Parts: sequence; C-alpha cells; structure tokens
Amino acid sequence: CFNGDIMKELCLNVSEEILCNAALFSKGVALENMYTANPIIQQAIQYIIDNIARPLKVDDVAKYLYVTKAHLHNLFLRHLKTTPRKFIVTKKLLLAQRDLRSGMKATKVYSSYGFLDYSCFYRHYTKYFGHTPSEEADIEIVFDTEI
Repeated sequence: CFNGDIMKELCLNVSEEILCNAALFSKGVALENMYTANPIIQQAIQYIIDNIARPLKVDDVAKYLYVTKAHLHNLFLRHLKTTPRKFIVTKKLLLAQRDLRSGMKATKVYSSYGFLDYSCFYRHYTKYFGHTPSEEADIEIVFDTEI
C-alpha cells in the first residue's frame, strides 16, 4: 500500500520514464511529435540520445547547437520543465535501470552510460530511485488497487 507521497513520486517517475523511453526508442518520430515547439530542443534531445554512452556535459550540447549554455538552460526549463543536466542524467539512469533489470551487473552498467566512476553512478542512482543499483534486480513492483 502506498501513501500519498510515495504514490505521487511513483507517478512522477513513471511519467518521466515513459517520456524518456518514447524519446529514446522512437528516434525521430517521438521527437518530431513531442518537441516541435522548439527545434533547438529537438536537436538537443537527439544529440543527447546519440551520445548517451559517453560522458556528456551541457557545454557539449550547447557547443554542438551553437547556443549559449544559459540559452539552452532557459529553453529546457521553458519547454521541458527541467534543466539540460537533469535531463541527461535522468535519461542515463532510466537506461541503466533497464539494463540492471535485464540482469546486467551494476559495475558494467555505469560505464555504458558515460558515468566516470561507480561512486558517481551509485549516488545519482540511489538519489533518483531510492535504492541502490545492485538492489534493482530484487525489487518487485506491486500495485495495490486500494487507494
């Protein structure tokens, strides 16, 4: 049984995961349909997806798009209600979670998504999901129909 705060957090995480997965796995199609409000956002997301496996900084994205870091930050806040850095980290963490759930070891997953060291990955993962990467395979999601 989930209390209100846990249910709210769960819904937020599921919503973020759905949007990120749609953008990740439906290259082009999802991007064209979801982010047509601003072509810079569209190009930024595509660049992030294409470079998800390497250490990626907001400066890299801004430089690629020939915009300032501040401008990119403002566009992300206006259109996606998040910062470019948080968007990048969230996308990496959601992909890492998918790999962990499929049985990959946490010590291999972190380097697959451009985290420079395991401790950095561990901190981000634990903060975002509320449990450690190695606990992911043991988590059983149970939905209680009574709210």
